Amino acid sequence: MDPVVAEVAAMVARLGALAVDSAPAADADRIDRIAVFERMRSALAAAQQAEMVAFARSQVEAQIVDDRLDPAAVGRGIGDQIGLACRVSPFHGSRRLG
Repeated sequence: MDPVVAEVAAMVARLGALAVDSAPAADADRIDRIAVFERMRSALAAAQQAEMVAFARSQVEAQIVDDRLDPAAVGRGIGDQIGLACRVSPFHGSRRLG
């Protein structure tokens, strides 16, 4: 398994456990947790977007190397694949990449 996938999957499992077993805490601690979760959400969105752009670049480069492809068709299907990975429609996959 890819090390990045393994690490993120472990974090997701740990966060899932935290959601189920929420420890008692003072309100100030809960606000701190909410702030940290928000920073995590932003960092995750940035990492996901960077991965989508890197995937798209890789796909376009592979399509350009294949001389059989019509130049007007370069890039087609990338949003479909992103949509599949994100479990959204191909339209929304393309929008996320955009």
